[in-house]
Amino acid sequence: MTAQPQPIHPQAARRITVTPATLTLPDGSSLTINDHVPTTPTDRRDAALHAQLYFYGGHIDTPTGPLGGYLGESGHLDGPRAASSLSRWVINQRRITPTGMALLTSPHPAYTTSAFRKLVEARTLMNLSARNLWLLNTHTNAGLATAHLTRAHVKHAHAIATTLADHIHTEIFNSHHNGHPSPAANNREHAVRVVLHADRALDTYEVMRALRAAGITTNARTWTFTIRRDLVRREAETRSIPRVFSTTHRGRRLYWNPQTLSKNAAIAGYDLAHP
Repeated sequence: MTAQPQPIHPQAARRITVTPATLTLPDGSSLTINDHVPTTPTDRRDAALHAQLYFYGGHIDTPTGPLGGYLGESGHLDGPRAASSLSRWVINQRRITPTGMALLTSPHPAYTTSAFRKLVEARTLMNLSARNLWLLNTHTNAGLATAHLTRAHVKHAHAIATTLADHIHTEIFNSHHNGHPSPAANNREHAVRVVLHADRALDTYEVMRALRAAGITTNARTWTFTIRRDLVRREAETRSIPRVFSTTHRGRRLYWNPQTLSKNAAIAGYDLAHP
């Protein structure tokens, strides 16, 4: 069972302790957790090349020092694409004051496929971002990767991504998270992250207030309409993970995370907050 997440604050940040361990995943892969992280980008790259996927986590260099990190597929650090993206990778690594790292290695044949590794990377990124952790890399080719995999491989990748995100959140961050949604590519993804992080159903106005509290703004004339439209579209995109579900209740549109809440539990939580 995943530990109950706790919001991060200055005192909690100093209590985060990473305990070195080697964990075995359901498909036989090994996830090595270490509290000793190489200090230079070059050394971090060398360490990552010994694994199929890697994660460096800690605090990001902003005034509030939010929790976050960088998760990647090691194949991107070597080969024809590496030279063009290495400068950006180095900049992102320098933004992290690390508390720990995780390296995934596997003898499973699925990991020899670039599309499989990309899909695991993409789904793990989305899963961690939904937990209010700031991932410095959020752009992936998940859709393209899925198109090149069998249904069995897609299910396998999704399951491993969830397990990987659980372990990273627990082992690297002690189940802590930031108080506000992590930065997203657009307002739609911001709204999705608000819903995914809630422990009950939220109505459109509650999502809007959470976005404002996080300092997120919009040029939309009617923000509530935009939020409602974006979240309903996400629900319709059956291949999008994490999903958002919605329903009409007491004259309002409610949204919740189906991965953590049943419809009855989500609505019951909303009714408890709005007697």
